[in-house]
Amino acid sequence: MICMGSKTVYCPRNKHFKDTLVCRLNCPSARRCRIFQDYAAAYGPELEARLAEYLAQRPGRFDRQFSLEVKSVMKEDLFMVIDEEGKTVLMKREEIIRQAEKGIHFRHIYKISHEMELRYQLVPKQEKASRRAAKAAPKP
Repeated sequence: MICMGSKTVYCPRNKHFKDTLVCRLNCPSARRCRIFQDYAAAYGPELEARLAEYLAQRPGRFDRQFSLEVKSVMKEDLFMVIDEEGKTVLMKREEIIRQAEKGIHFRHIYKISHEMELRYQLVPKQEKASRRAAKAAPKP
């Protein structure tokens, strides 16, 4: 990992050093970037503390946009089953069949193929308001 101090990393995509808060909040490649992932593994709590401090200093200036992103694709078949009591359990196909042979049936069975991660971006409220105004303005 190429790192200057504990707050910046070298961005191979843009070919310059940039602040890790920029990577964490705005970079669309952060989840695939090995350099940023190594940094987050080494300095995760510090990065989250800096993020919380940054947001606390700017209350009400940002809107959060949430999205779900695929974190990893499951190679083996895994199922989430909901039993009669409403409890959820992860099981493999063979285990579900063994339970069925014993007479245990599940209310719902869902195949799980992706591990997802909730990601958010901060968008300045001023830019969002100006985009709305531009859309609402009549075109000549």
